[in-house]
Amino acid sequence: MLMSITDIIVESYRLYKNNVKKFFPYILLTFIPSALIVIARFILTYFAPGASLGTIGLSFLSFLLVALLLSAVGFWFSIAFIRVIANAYTGKTSGSIGSELGTAKKIFWPAVGVTILTALAVLGGMILLIIPGIIFMLWFAFSYASVTIDNTDVMESLHKSKALVDGRWWKVFWRLVIPGLALGILVYVIIDIVSFPTDYVLKHTNPSSSLYSIWLVVGEIIISFFTALLTPLTTIAMVILYFELKKTPHTAPTPQMTSPESLS
Repeated sequence: MLMSITDIIVESYRLYKNNVKKFFPYILLTFIPSALIVIARFILTYFAPGASLGTIGLSFLSFLLVALLLSAVGFWFSIAFIRVIANAYTGKTSGSIGSELGTAKKIFWPAVGVTILTALAVLGGMILLIIPGIIFMLWFAFSYASVTIDNTDVMESLHKSKALVDGRWWKVFWRLVIPGLALGILVYVIIDIVSFPTDYVLKHTNPSSSLYSIWLVVGEIIISFFTALLTPLTTIAMVILYFELKKTPHTAPTPQMTSPESLS
């Protein structure tokens, strides 16, 4: 029997609370690239606003390249983090940060591949009709977890994810959506409260001043930090559901043989 929705939410909070010290280095690792993106955007747009290349600003192209590289680094760190979360849930011991990052490096391209294929499948379904997009999204919701946690290849992860969902679509749907929505709202509310002081300062600062730009960057960095700090709650809920689905695989009912006597 699958874990209930309430139990998934409670277990997600418990796992986070009990392992926050273990998770914190990875939280910092995922925060650093996002903070650097904010700083890079400020530097390139504030100090080089006139640099141009054709009709596109050179500063914008530079920022785009930097943001892409930093996003890739953040993605790499997140792979290591999800493996540490999985180990914490299953009671396994994680290696050092260096060893976990080394393992994540080997998984990087399969994780990129499955992310792209899943996005294309969902996008294609959405273009055709909304319903197929939702179906594809649920079918392949656990393909990323399969690659990062179980080291499966891209196509195998897609097939395994679909197999976990087949036969219990609505049960999986509600257990994926409601905890994610509940924890997501909690994260949003906390971030909104945390960002209130900087929002207040920005409202009372001249938008054309340098001080306004500095406070804007500070506010975005604060939001990035608390996002990195709290978002793992939703990731943990997905990891828990992934393992629960693996523990209770769906089996189709075995067809009953009809005896000749019953046909007479």
